[in-house]
Amino acid sequence: MKSSLRTMLIGLCGIGMAAGANASPVAIQNSYVQAGVSDYGTLGSNGNTPPGILYDVSGSANYGINDFLTPGTPFEGFYLTASGYSNGANNDGSSGFGTTSPTLLTATSASWSGSDSIFGVSNTYTVATIGAKSVIAVQTVLTNLSGAALTAVQSYARSTRIRTSTPSGHIIQQTLSFRTISPVEPVRPAVR
Repeated sequence: MKSSLRTMLIGLCGIGMAAGANASPVAIQNSYVQAGVSDYGTLGSNGNTPPGILYDVSGSANYGINDFLTPGTPFEGFYLTASGYSNGANNDGSSGFGTTSPTLLTATSASWSGSDSIFGVSNTYTVATIGAKSVIAVQTVLTNLSGAALTAVQSYARSTRIRTSTPSGHIIQQTLSFRTISPVEPVRPAVR
């Protein structure tokens, strides 16, 4: 009896450790906004898993089911291009920067970090109120891991396709995107 109980506990511990090794999304929220942060480093909780981005106009944290990212084909992602280089990640299941569990910093903020052989990417997502408006602030830090100066970084872009419904119940999808162009100075390698 003792031996089989010990074997069962060891088996359960092994299952628990294996389950903990998988990356998993987290949710950040304030009274108006609840958003997932995926293990791809994007907004949303991996594909069609809720929460994507939910909003409560009353500010009472009753977000309901009208998610801007799930279900359907809406997505959120980020993309980096340089001379002869292109990589990115989006919440539909692809990440060229790996999949790692985001870290919940506070109830309203989470961070994620990933990398490939050229760049390290760190995204911090915070739900906040700025100028009486609820926002999801995104801070991104790019680190050159290549060991050489990168002189032709062309852009860092984010793109979000959200879904909203009209008062008559029709679903509308909108794509929002922005792109930043690199500074004149080359991106120097990280000093270690």
